[in-house]
Amino acid sequence: MQKYLSLFLLLMVSLSMHAQITIGCWDFEESCSEQSNAFLLGCIPDAIATSGRPGNASNTAGVSAVSGSRYASMYIRHCLNATRLHGDGIALNTNLVSGNRYRISFNYLHEGGLGPFGDNPIMGIHLVNDLPAFGGPGTCVANDRIPGIPQISQTLGAVNRNSVASMTWQNKVYEFTASDNFNQVWFRPFLDLTELQSEFLSRFHIDNVCIEDITCTPDPFTLDVCVQSDGNVQVNIVGAEDIPQSQWRLFRLASCSPSAGTLWPPQTLNWQDHNTLTLPLNSGCYRLGYIFSQPGCSSKFVSQTLSTQKESIPICQPEQCIDWRIEVSDFSCDGISFTVLPDSPFPAGTIITSSVNDQGPTVNPSGVIQHFPLIDGDNLWLEVCFAVFQKDCPTVVKCEYVYVVNCEGFTGGGSDDRNNGATQETDKPVLRFTNPADQFIRFSAPFAEGTAQLFSMQGSLIKSFDLNGTQQLDVSDVPDGQYTLSIQQADGRQAKLVLIMHRP
Repeated sequence: MQKYLSLFLLLMVSLSMHAQITIGCWDFEESCSEQSNAFLLGCIPDAIATSGRPGNASNTAGVSAVSGSRYASMYIRHCLNATRLHGDGIALNTNLVSGNRYRISFNYLHEGGLGPFGDNPIMGIHLVNDLPAFGGPGTCVANDRIPGIPQISQTLGAVNRNSVASMTWQNKVYEFTASDNFNQVWFRPFLDLTELQSEFLSRFHIDNVCIEDITCTPDPFTLDVCVQSDGNVQVNIVGAEDIPQSQWRLFRLASCSPSAGTLWPPQTLNWQDHNTLTLPLNSGCYRLGYIFSQPGCSSKFVSQTLSTQKESIPICQPEQCIDWRIEVSDFSCDGISFTVLPDSPFPAGTIITSSVNDQGPTVNPSGVIQHFPLIDGDNLWLEVCFAVFQKDCPTVVKCEYVYVVNCEGFTGGGSDDRNNGATQETDKPVLRFTNPADQFIRFSAPFAEGTAQLFSMQGSLIKSFDLNGTQQLDVSDVPDGQYTLSIQQADGRQAKLVLIMHRP
């Protein structure tokens, strides 16, 4: 009975979950005698310049602060014939204790620059100790050399120009456990020099930096509840993945009203896997939670309530993604067929598209492509690709390559050479480009003239480009997915599938 009383006391304090402690916030709203040199002058409390002249002048055209009227700014530059990076850096003075958990949040904005970009510019966020205040006027001089990262440090991550659209504020949050005692958080812009061929100038702005100690903050979670086909209620715990099963508790409530009391003792948990359990249908309402206990923190019972009443929860309908393959039937000069064969029938609503030698894609409900050498040509490579769209599943694209032999008396074209066994060779130069592509589709060589078009897998035109000495296409505004890239020039057209995946 005593242990149930202890659990009851924990249950009574379970609503008091906000235990994070704010240990420092910076909004850079200070009015300084020289705003463009605010950090080197010591105008911003508990903040220093680590190189250059970072400031809070906040006078970039078209850029307003996330809140208030000011933000901090840091230049980053690549100077001609320079072997060291030059630019501005900011360190925020704080105290982080080894083994404690923290959350750092901030907003950042990338402001343009000179190309080529690649990932540049990049800004790393590091935990360090005792970086000295340093900097001063001048460009590409000793005052704005960016120091190296100390050996005793902890890197939280980095953001770059590809992680946010230019001139757009983006919020970033890092949650981490301090690996050592640190007294500074360092915002350090830098460049990948392998992507740069000439001078480069850009800058980052940051605003509303806040550091919280979340050592005594329990991991939040939600419950995804549905009714299985066998009549049991399936309860999926979403979040709190690191909490072991031994710390979870289930209590039945006297009723389903918000003020219902608890029926003791605790119920048995019928675990199905690490984060899924089942309950009988129509067995009432429950409170499910875990005991949060950390050294130096008050123990808590972190919980959510749930109902097993049939009319209040949906039916579980897990849609499995059906795997498939392409079967090739080669009857030589009599014909070749390519057929999509699923491991089991595709669910209703599945869409299949196909392309042949980069011509397409077209919707193909049957999932069958046939090639007859007498009609379609011989002595060539066939590249047949299928894309299968299943509901709530990622789009899957698979291809097969078959060489059509020289059939006597037939006329055909092409070559029996292949590039790395994956790209069709014809009499024209092979179309090569970055695939997958991120912000840009980059070609192996520039196009002097022509037109490029990007089509969806359903055949809709997404974007057009004029080629005039072009070696890259801007697809930063195109959503992630599979597309067809078509290049039209005076001597003909080439088309290939391209996957666009924007890096976070």
